[in-house]
Amino acid sequence: MSNQIQNPKNQSKNIGPIFDKKHFKNNKVATMSVIVVAAVVALLVSLPKFNTPDKDAKTDQSTTAVISTTVLKGDSKTTTARRAVSEYLKETATELTAGQRLFMETNLRRTLADVRLKVGESVEFQKEAIVSLVTDAKGLKTLTLAKWEVYAKGIKF
Repeated sequence: MSNQIQNPKNQSKNIGPIFDKKHFKNNKVATMSVIVVAAVVALLVSLPKFNTPDKDAKTDQSTTAVISTTVLKGDSKTTTARRAVSEYLKETATELTAGQRLFMETNLRRTLADVRLKVGESVEFQKEAIVSLVTDAKGLKTLTLAKWEVYAKGIKF
């Protein structure tokens, strides 16, 4: 054996695997391998389609990530936030004192600071923010809650 470097011109034109009929007839393992690889690729390509939700499917109100309320004539940011809080509490059957509800609506109203309300327009509040406010309202210290209760006396929820 000699250790000479071959000249590229002397190499065969057929470099790499040969995929002709004769090759597949003689090599059943290669044939099955190609079929299996093709099946796996097809499965992987179609897999994400099975996991995506239908865009037109209607979702249950309890599974949506927002509470939506429509602005009515005479509504303010506070009354809009109050309606969203009431809707969430009703939906989840959560009971809070008037002071805790006032605390929630006041803080939820602050999320509308840069929003301009228009009659008939829908306003969305993130449920995540409302859940956080419920937790905060339930965790109010006694003295702080007592102050909120005083302010909440004249409010109809």
